[in-house]
Amino acid sequence: MLSEILGSVVTVWDVVSLSGELSLLVESLFKKGESGFDYVLKNEVRSDLYRTLSPLPENLRVKTLESLMKELKEIKILELKVACDLPRDYLEEVVKWARKNIDPRVVLAINIDPAVVAGAVISYEGKYVDLSARVKLDQVLAKKYG
Repeated sequence: MLSEILGSVVTVWDVVSLSGELSLLVESLFKKGESGFDYVLKNEVRSDLYRTLSPLPENLRVKTLESLMKELKEIKILELKVACDLPRDYLEEVVKWARKNIDPRVVLAINIDPAVVAGAVISYEGKYVDLSARVKLDQVLAKKYG
């Protein structure tokens, strides 16, 4: 149930977006009409949230919202510096690998830097790995013109 929603959270932007939607739902819990929970759930949040929360009784809705907010607070950020914007499906594959091999709570913070040329610079919890073509290019140039 929660895994479908959290599984769709790939980037830091997704975390911000989902947090905003959860805040809207929490604010609407005790309101009626167009600002009420059912209206907000049906019209103002993503479909996977709707599919998860709509069949639940009110007390389970609140517990599920609390669980989702708790999970979002435990997110770990893997910074990925790349030369250009990457397609969503590629980011999903990267985060799938990272969740399997690094931490199941990982999301990506993508930074675009053309100086990377190709490859990526990765930063996670104080660890840094430069897998960019820029490093190799600098090494070749230093050898040749050094």
